[in-house]
Amino acid sequence: MGDKLITIRIPEGLLTEMDSHVFEGDRNSFIIDLVRQELDRLKRLRKKKVTGKKKSVFVDTGYPELKTLEDITNWAKKRRAEFAAGKKDPHSEK
Repeated sequence: MGDKLITIRIPEGLLTEMDSHVFEGDRNSFIIDLVRQELDRLKRLRKKKVTGKKKSVFVDTGYPELKTLEDITNWAKKRRAEFAAGKKDPHSEK
């Protein structure tokens, strides 16, 4: 995809501040980098909003024994030990 030439208006004070940090010849690259960064930020924000609305696959109401992180950790350790001992397949039904 080729480059397009656009004209933008920028407040004089903002331009003066930008010029104090960026050489005139680098304005274009500076603005392009900022636009890319802002677009990436907006994409991450949009993705976070979308994924934040989804419900969890795990519903804890059916598993009262898994209320805390410690409960979950202990359950996982027990299942791993059982599997290592050949007692149960961790993917089988109860």
